[in-house]
Parts: sequence; structure tokens; C-alpha cells
Amino acid sequence: MRYELATAVILALVVAMSGSFAVAGTGTGNDDPGAFEDLLSVGMTQVEVSETDRVGAVIPRAQVYYARFEFGVGYYGVESLVARLQRPGHEDRYGRPLVVYVSDFAGEGANLTAEGYLTTDALGEPDWVRAEDAHFVVGSEARLPAGPTVVPFSSRAAAERFTERFGGRIERWETVRELPVADDGRSPAEWRETVSQRAAWADGTVTATDPLLDRPIAATVESGESVAAAVQRAPPNTTVRLRPGVHRVRNLTVRKPLTLRGAGSETVLLGDGNGTVVEFRAPRSAISSLRVAGVGDRQVGNLSRAENWSERIRLAYAVADAGVRFVDANGSLAHDIGVRTPANGIVFIESDGSVAREVRVVGDTPWSAGFMDLLAFRSRVVVQDSQFQGGRDAVYTHRADGLVVRNNTMEGVRFGVHEMYTSDALVRDNDVRNTAIGVVVMTRPTGNAIVGNAVRDSAGGVSVAGSRSYVADNVLFDNRYGVQTTSSGSYYVGNLLARNEDGARTGTLLPTNRVTRNDFVDNGEHARDRSMGSLQVWTVDGVGNYWTGAPGYDRDGDGALDRAFRPTGPVDGPAARTTGGPALARSPAVALVRAMRTSVPGFRRAGVLDTAPLTAPAGTDPASRLARARERTEPLPDPLVAPVPANAGNAGNATTDSTTDSTNATTDTAATTRRTNP
Repeated sequence: MRYELATAVILALVVAMSGSFAVAGTGTGNDDPGAFEDLLSVGMTQVEVSETDRVGAVIPRAQVYYARFEFGVGYYGVESLVARLQRPGHEDRYGRPLVVYVSDFAGEGANLTAEGYLTTDALGEPDWVRAEDAHFVVGSEARLPAGPTVVPFSSRAAAERFTERFGGRIERWETVRELPVADDGRSPAEWRETVSQRAAWADGTVTATDPLLDRPIAATVESGESVAAAVQRAPPNTTVRLRPGVHRVRNLTVRKPLTLRGAGSETVLLGDGNGTVVEFRAPRSAISSLRVAGVGDRQVGNLSRAENWSERIRLAYAVADAGVRFVDANGSLAHDIGVRTPANGIVFIESDGSVAREVRVVGDTPWSAGFMDLLAFRSRVVVQDSQFQGGRDAVYTHRADGLVVRNNTMEGVRFGVHEMYTSDALVRDNDVRNTAIGVVVMTRPTGNAIVGNAVRDSAGGVSVAGSRSYVADNVLFDNRYGVQTTSSGSYYVGNLLARNEDGARTGTLLPTNRVTRNDFVDNGEHARDRSMGSLQVWTVDGVGNYWTGAPGYDRDGDGALDRAFRPTGPVDGPAARTTGGPALARSPAVALVRAMRTSVPGFRRAGVLDTAPLTAPAGTDPASRLARARERTEPLPDPLVAPVPANAGNAGNATTDSTTDSTNATTDTAATTRRTNP
């Protein structure tokens, strides 16, 4: 009975949907190329395009209209077009190229700068020529900031004049499109090497800060004595030791390389609730083995002074009150400290090579009442072995290219790791639960690696925008969705997506991502299509993904089902969730749908298609992976940073320390907004 009902439902869907599909995406095929800025563009990151504009170079471009794709696709660089055309499965996603246009540098006064950058004497971008009519100069001295470039000309005479000046050879399109060109994305093996290199950098950075904990002791401060006075007396590159007890300070500023070290959780550095508790403004500074409380609640600076978006971010986030702030303090260390804060916890500004390890930050709850637990602003830092609970974001980064965030626990925040304008980062082996999104990467970055993280009980697991990133070996379970494929030219491999409402959500219009060897287990929907109708082929080099409930057999024993699987389709999606799935795979209804896929373009091209679905999980047994991830993401214990009694240190037992520089006692007080979020 259940089988008959499911078959009837599928047949109804087939009839209803077959009448509603239009044959679209046939390409224009005309002689009028579109405006490049109106096209969906790939091939270079926004950073590379901006850098090219900055040096005054001109990028050879291409635009292509495909048989199965409704929109024209623009390519920055002839090389990027060739790489995409040569990529396996490219025509499965887009269809056959109907017409290809390339930039025409004939008559534009093509020239090279002293650095070898391609430029022209004309204003604006070059005109267009059909690729089949163009003459391409290959192997010349011409380059862009991203590397060597192929230069197309509509006239062979113009191409010859260019080669006489700058070298190279002239080729036609049929040869150029077969040239060996490096793909615009790393292979999994290359990505693994990249991850190892970034981890090695982090290891070396941590090791470089270890000596900061072994500096000679220049002063010992008892509770009730002046910390500021001890800091002022201590020679550079020494330690000021704080004995157990409460040490009251007011906007303490340290302007020389010192280590401020307590005796563990019994040592409390207590601000007066107005401003940042302690700020370091010298390289090789350190704070260790104490607790910080009494942080001011200012969350927003004077935004009216902001000249641009980056300045607005600086004023809104980086200038907000903090427990500990490092400014222009390269190579510094925050170690074994606990911070309870209504605003920021630990902040690094222009402080490359710094480390936060074994720290605990407790922000306000709900997260909308708090701010950033740890913030890295234009600082390549390492954040590891730490715990973050409450507050807006656990780790927020802004233009912090190359930072490493690893082996941390995050709970009850908006975003676990929130990268803005941050490229080439490594986010690895973090455990995140009860968030809006576990790991989110925004604002068109490139080259980020999101590896080995566990995210559960969240609205979203991992969402990575930008391009050329690597999302691998994460365990994403019991979320509304596991992963959102919003990047382009990226690899999604080896992830376990289990018991989510949606295992994956497609979020990119251009089908440029490579998705393979992932395990989709017991999700409400294995995949949900949000790609505006493009075909997303999730098979790489003949290897697909594992989908529980996918119908089919492995008759030839190659480890793949004998039929493709469409998790977003009107038949395969329901069949994977139906007890009679294997029977449905042999039913006349499914046979009818298969036939329609070959005859109705609109039916066959939308959504996700796995042409070689795996018969067994690609990774370790999913149940074992889930059990380990569940242990990792158990709730954090009660906060380590206990509230400090309001009368702690009174009766002559403590004094309120002011900053060593009275001009820093307050920071733009008139321009602050308390407890207000941007």
C-alpha cells in the first residue's frame, strides 16, 4: 500500500511538472555580446580584480553563451575560460558553448608597463571579437598581478606587431582551448598540503610566543597595590606578577613589551565598568594566568566619523570596550585568561603573529545583548584551545588574511567563526553548537580552508561565500542545514551531513563547485536547490557522494549505483525518504521520469545531479563519526569566570588603578553609545 501511494504521488508530480517546464537556457547565439558587468563572472577573485585596477592593468576577458544555461557567463582571463572548458563535467553543467567572445586588443594600443602589466592607450575596456575569429598571443611578456596572460586580437597584423615587441607566438582558438592551463582551483591533494602549511605556520607562531611566559620577574603586586605603578617601573621584556586577589584598575595601558601574569583563577584584574580593562600597545606583549572582569559596556564608537565601510567596522567593533586589547602589538600573547564581558572580550588590531590560547570568554546572553568574544582586525593571529560562550560572535575577523582558528569550543553565539574580508584562513577542528551558523565566511574572500569542524544544534552548519575554498571532513548534524554551497570554484569533500533538515543547500548560480565523497545520512532533505535553476553536477572524476535511501544497484561492483541520483528532483528526493525506495527504482513511474529527463530540457537540467552515487559511505562509519562529534560538542561547563563582588577589595585593601597615560583614561566618551548594537 505504501509503495502504491508513493508511486501515485510521483506520477502526479511527473504529470504536473512536465506541463510547467519551459525549454530555457538555449543561449543567444547572436552577434551582439552583452555588457560584461551584466554577466555572471568567474575566473578571478575580487581581490585580484581590484589589484589589477590599482596597477592600471587591463584584463583580457571572455563571455560565453551555453546551450543549457540561461545566462551569459563572463570570464576574467582567457586562461580561466580555457581551464573551465577543459574541466571534466563542464558541458554536463552548462551544455555546449554556442558562442564565445573575447576582448579585442587590436587598435587599442596594447602595451606593457615597466612591470610587464598589460595595458592599452585607449579609454575603457577593449571591444569584442568572436573567439573563432581571433588571433591569440601566447607566451609573451604580458602579465597581470595574478600571472601571465593570453592576449587576443581581431587582426593578425596587430598580433604580429605585439609579438615583435613583447615576444610570444600566435595561435588560433582551436589550439588555445586545448592548451595545458592550470585550473583555477587546487586539487584535494594540493589543499591538504596547503592545510599542512598553514598549520605549520600556526605551530611556529605559537612557539615564538612561548618565551613571553618565561621573562624574569621585575615586580610582584599584592592585592591593593598599584598595578599601573609596577608596570611603569618594570623594565621592558620583564614580567609583572600579580598575586592572588582582586586588582582594581581603570583603563590600564601598557606601552612597552611586558608580560602581565597572575596566579590562575584566583587572580582577578577588575575594571571599573567604564572602558577597556587593559590595553597593550607594544610588540611582544603578554597577559597570562588571570581573570578579567569589570569591562565597560560600550559597543559602538562614533559611526558618524566613518569615511567608508572598513572605517565603520573599525569604529563599531574594534573600538568597542574590551577586556583585553592589543594594538600595534605584533607577536603578542593572551594565555590562560578568562574574560567576562558585555562588549568585546579579547581584541587584536594590527597585531600580526599574535596568539590567543587556552582562553575563556563569556559574553552576554542572549547573543544579541553581547558583542565579539574575540576579534582580529587586520591581524594574522592564531586562536586555539579556547572556549567561547555567549556574546555575538565567538571569533570575528576583519581583513585578517591567513589567520588560524583551531581546536576551540563555541556555544550560544550568533556565529562561531565569522570571517569578513578574510582570505587564506584555516578554521580547523572547532566544536560549535547552538548558533545561527557555526562557520560563516562573507564578503567575497578566497582560499579559505574549513576542515574537521563539528557543528550541531544550529540553524546552519557551514556557509562559505567567495571563491576557491576548501570545505572538508566536517561533521554537521542536527542543524536546519549542514552546508550551504555559496562559494564558487570550491571543493566540498569528505563531509558528513547527518540528521539535518537539509543536508546541503545550493546557493550559487554558476555551477563551478566540486562536490564529492560526502556522506549524506538521514537528512530530512539531502539537498535543497536554491541555485535559480542551474544544473549542479556533484560528481568529480567519476566519484559521487553517498546518499542514504538512494535507489539503485551496483551490478558491476564498482562501488557506484547503476543509476544517477537527483536529491533535489521530484522523484529521487521522495524516493530516498520512502521505505519502498528500492522498489520504486524499478517501477514504471521512475522509468517514465528517466525517459522524460532525456526529452524535456527543463526537467533534466535544474537542481543537483550525482551521476555516480556511492553504495557505501566514503568516510569512516557515520555512526562512529557522529558519536565522536557528539562527545566533542557537549555543552560547556559553568563559566570559569565567576562574578566579582561589587565590594571586592574595599576597606583599604585595594586601590583603583588609573592608566599610565592619563590621556587614555577615557576613549571618546562623548561619542559612545552604551548597549547599542550596529
